[in-house]
Amino acid sequence: MIELSIVIVNYNTADHTVACLQSIVNQSMTVSYELIVVDNASTDLSAVLIKSQVPEVIWIQNSTNLGFGSAVNIGVANARGAFIAVINSDIVVMDNAIEQLLIRFKTDSEHVGMANCSLVDEFGTHQKVVYRYNASFKEVLSYNRILVYLFNRWFRSIPDEVKALHGACLLIKRSLFQSLNGFDTDFFLYSEEFDLSRRILKHGYILRCYDEISLLHGNEASSPNKSWNLRQRSASIALLFRKSHGFFGLLFYYWLIVFNLLSNALLWSRMNLEERKDLRLSALIHLANLDDYFSILFRLNSNVPIKVK
Repeated sequence: MIELSIVIVNYNTADHTVACLQSIVNQSMTVSYELIVVDNASTDLSAVLIKSQVPEVIWIQNSTNLGFGSAVNIGVANARGAFIAVINSDIVVMDNAIEQLLIRFKTDSEHVGMANCSLVDEFGTHQKVVYRYNASFKEVLSYNRILVYLFNRWFRSIPDEVKALHGACLLIKRSLFQSLNGFDTDFFLYSEEFDLSRRILKHGYILRCYDEISLLHGNEASSPNKSWNLRQRSASIALLFRKSHGFFGLLFYYWLIVFNLLSNALLWSRMNLEERKDLRLSALIHLANLDDYFSILFRLNSNVPIKVK
């Protein structure tokens, strides 16, 4: 009887995926588990390399790149475990962390719908894994330097409830994941975990981070194209606002983006070089995404995942 199914999506990251899988296999896990890798039509000989290095892996080959969420859904559809651990390919498991995560999850309240743990990079720096905002207009306004200065106390007031979990390692019951129809496949990459977190909370569950457990995580090592990543992330955030707040909510979000850019530009003379570069980059990303923003607003291709060109 398989208790835990570990699902990893691979796309041209053979070396990272092998290191991730081997780090799991090398743990002294006492729970029964299976390793499922869903490949999104890689072109780097991933199938040969990974299956030769980790022969016990269950390999699922997609003919095209379907995106992260869709690939995970396929992996879960083929899983046998009562629990699902969705892990990025650039994760390295230490100190039996996956089994410890499962033990904590099983012994916690039945109201916990999904959980994750701490993530540290190779320098020992802890990454953000818990989010108190999820498609929040207040969070968008927190990037407005003038407003933060004027209403500092309001912006420093942060909700206690966890609204979303970082998606590099997520643990959830397979029954709950499937009852929610898994990840929303409209998201090609990024923000799918925020959308899933939102739907889990909507069904009366809570989210939990077991921060005493740690995994090693490369900082987007599985996503080497930084420029494309920034554009895709921005488009996915827009889609998240569309899903969370509807047509007019997304329209308001677009207005806030413009308002923030113009307000922050008024402080150009007070900015240092890095701050100016960040503002210029933000403006360029949003300009490059105008067509995608329009499509997301009107959902002209509602059956096609949002993927920037």
